[in-house]
Amino acid sequence: MVIIKVLSAEQTINSVKERLSIATFLNPKLEGDFGPPLSLVSPKSPAKFKRIVVVDFVKGHFSRELKGKSYVEAAKI
Repeated sequence: MVIIKVLSAEQTINSVKERLSIATFLNPKLEGDFGPPLSLVSPKSPAKFKRIVVVDFVKGHFSRELKGKSYVEAAKI
C-alpha cells in the first residue's frame, strides 16, 4: 500500500490490484433538492452539506468560473 497526500484528500493506493473508476450521471427533477438524507442527520451526526434546490445547484455549477474545486465545496457547512 502506498499513501499519497494531495491538497484536498488523502488517498490510499493498492499497488497490487488495478483500480476501476466509473463515471455516473443522474437526471434529477429540477423541483427537487440535493442534501443529506434526513434519516442520517442527528445531533450526534450533523450534516456536512446544506440542502440546495436542484435548479439553484445547476445554475451555480454552470455559471461559476473554473477555480480547480468542485461546486460541491460551495454547499459545505
